Amino acid sequence: MEFFALSRGRDANQDFEHPGVPEGHVLRRHCLYRITAEEWARIAT
Repeated sequence: MEFFALSRGRDANQDFEHPGVPEGHVLRRHCLYRITAEEWARIAT
């Protein structure tokens, strides 16, 4: 997988606290990344 594709697709305004992870846990914060179908097809092959 290409880091560049993910780094430019980060949508920090859409990051969220996962409701299934206890408060205070290091993995509670989740980051949202967006890529187009074309980008996915290119890196997934």
